[in-house]
Amino acid sequence: LVLSHLTITGGSGIIVHDYPPIPDTTYGGGINFCCNNLTLDHVIIKDNHADIGGGIDFSRGQSINITDSVFINNHTNGYSGGAISFSHFTSLDAINTDWGEGILDNDPDDISTYSLHTLQSYTIPPNNNVHCEGSTGICTFTPIP
Repeated sequence: LVLSHLTITGGSGIIVHDYPPIPDTTYGGGINFCCNNLTLDHVIIKDNHADIGGGIDFSRGQSINITDSVFINNHTNGYSGGAISFSHFTSLDAINTDWGEGILDNDPDDISTYSLHTLQSYTIPPNNNVHCEGSTGICTFTPIP
């Protein structure tokens, strides 16, 4: 799926009943996506909320590629992935993407990954690109040139 040149705002996720680990939980405030590749190009994700994945919840997909996009003021209800929550994925690459101002902009963190039963949470340093590997749930940051 390719999303380009649009704004996704004001979402509150979808409720998933009887799905472990937390039943009756909302996922993916702006986007809830499963089982394929996702590309965002010049997309603004802002003012969304959910229990998991305030901006995006991405599960069982291959990869997500984000270019020239913005994540602003996306929140979870105390769980993980203010901007994006990933589980069981191959890779994430975000280039020239704005993750907001400070640790509270996408609350409680910018990215959370859940892979191999380990949760990793990241607040992305300013002016950094991101690469995450799903097999380890580890993200690396490189300065934007």
